[in-house]
Amino acid sequence: MKHLIYIFGFTLLTLPHLEAQATLRLLVNYSDTDTIAPGDPVVLELQLFNADAEYANIHNSAVRENLVILEQEFSQGLWTQEAYDAEKEVLENSIKPIDPLSISGSSLLTGLHILLDDARVSYEDFIRCSGYPTEEEYILEDYGRMSMLFGFAPEKTSKWTAGTHTLVITVDTLRSNTTTLVIVAAGTEVESSKSKLIHLAYFYLDCGDPAEALSIADQLLKSTPEDLDVMTLKADAYLALENYPQALEWYQSTLRAFQIQQPDSYELPEYLLSQIAALIERE
Repeated sequence: MKHLIYIFGFTLLTLPHLEAQATLRLLVNYSDTDTIAPGDPVVLELQLFNADAEYANIHNSAVRENLVILEQEFSQGLWTQEAYDAEKEVLENSIKPIDPLSISGSSLLTGLHILLDDARVSYEDFIRCSGYPTEEEYILEDYGRMSMLFGFAPEKTSKWTAGTHTLVITVDTLRSNTTTLVIVAAGTEVESSKSKLIHLAYFYLDCGDPAEALSIADQLLKSTPEDLDVMTLKADAYLALENYPQALEWYQSTLRAFQIQQPDSYELPEYLLSQIAALIERE
């Protein structure tokens, strides 16, 4: 057991050091890749995070677990005092400082570009949805992440050609991972009409038009009044509209409908439970 602890501690000490800079993570429709039909909306999510701090947190957590194991084994007489002191010193000295990272809001405003197939997308061609910065400085600490959403409306994507396309976001000299968007030929069914409308509704929710999302939910509920996804959409729309009593009522109605439709389920939907709890606490 002493050998295992020593090897683990040594491995931690030899992991490569990550550069202390912001890391950019890009998702397209909340995934690394997606397939759409022309005219389907697209949401890009750019996450900025302090990779160095996140690595240090993971590293330090492992070191502290090792220290607990070391202490337990020492109390069991598995280590001599000298060996215990030496190993403890090695582990404690391997704990890394966690430094905050400052992100310039002005750089995000002026140096951020979306690239579609390596060609810069005009600012007029996408919507700045949520998380868009001001000129202030942003401090990223520990696991804190800054998330920015950008949207391509249906009228924009309807003009894109079929095939496989790449999307990347750059901020000054930083470059995100490359995401892939597959566009099928016009007329090809990618998803059901209901799913397509729900997808469109959440695009409106993400990009600042919750009233339109609510309208879509009402439209769908006329034909599928007990559909859990649509009921949740309506609750989410009310929440975005800051109509908290109606949001709570619809989350609770959706939960009741779930219990009726799936009486043998051992677990209730965590999302509904958390939304209901937050709204009740708000009252």
